[in-house]
Amino acid sequence: MTTLHIFKASISTALAAALLYGCAASDAPPIATSTANSTYPSLRKALDCLPQGAALMAAHRGTSRSWAVPENSISGLNKLIADGYKVAEIDIAGTKDGVLFSYHDGVWEEMSTGSGAVAASSTADLENILLKTRAGELTTDRPPLFDDLLTTAKNKIYLEIDFKSSAKFEPVIDAIRTAGMTDQVVLIAYSDGQAKKLARLAPDMLLSVPPTAARPQDLVWLGNDAGDDTIAKPLLSNGSTVIGRVWKRSEADNLGDILDNAKLVVTDYMEQYDPVMRLTDEMAYKACLATN
Repeated sequence: MTTLHIFKASISTALAAALLYGCAASDAPPIATSTANSTYPSLRKALDCLPQGAALMAAHRGTSRSWAVPENSISGLNKLIADGYKVAEIDIAGTKDGVLFSYHDGVWEEMSTGSGAVAASSTADLENILLKTRAGELTTDRPPLFDDLLTTAKNKIYLEIDFKSSAKFEPVIDAIRTAGMTDQVVLIAYSDGQAKKLARLAPDMLLSVPPTAARPQDLVWLGNDAGDDTIAKPLLSNGSTVIGRVWKRSEADNLGDILDNAKLVVTDYMEQYDPVMRLTDEMAYKACLATN
């Protein structure tokens, strides 16, 4: 798949949609810098255009279990983009001196060469830490700064943002706005209180919320319950969008009823799936993405 790093400000939405789903490099216009979001279909558009039964697949921690790249890394994000995937879920933490970066665990030991509490680390410490794959293999990747992840992802892949306890909402939201990616992300809330705070701080961004906090415009995390019609259908009738998950390897070969209700499915097994599952009419989907 050909990826385009930065689009012309004047590029049409139709051409952006074609680029999103793979056009030849010779078909693309010359590259020029732009900070506008209008050059790439919004995540809201990418979800709303999906037909019933189709879903975007999202890489949990920005990788797949079988890949020899570390989770929450630039290498993982680049592989997802190169392989044509559309969504990555990433974890955002903060150093003790207030710099945002990507890492999941509360301590360094298992997934890196670091030691001790992640939240007690300084920005300088990140330069001396190397990441490991999920199989424990050492890599040359360091914990990436959030700004670098945004630069890598912009106009190429959508991001689900999972806040770790060391990452404050406000600077994360500010970084997304500065990057011009407000319509290319979804912010994850785990409680009604977090959902209310994020709705106040980021009314211009999509939210993933628990069912008790769901509004018509929200994405609602149901996980494995996405296949349960008694839970999912009332949310869908209210206008919310359901997020499902496939966590276990034994479930990876069969999404079951999850795709009947969910338009976004998070998994550790991206290699098992197409970027968009059950998309039977790709041309119609592209045409929808191209509309204003």
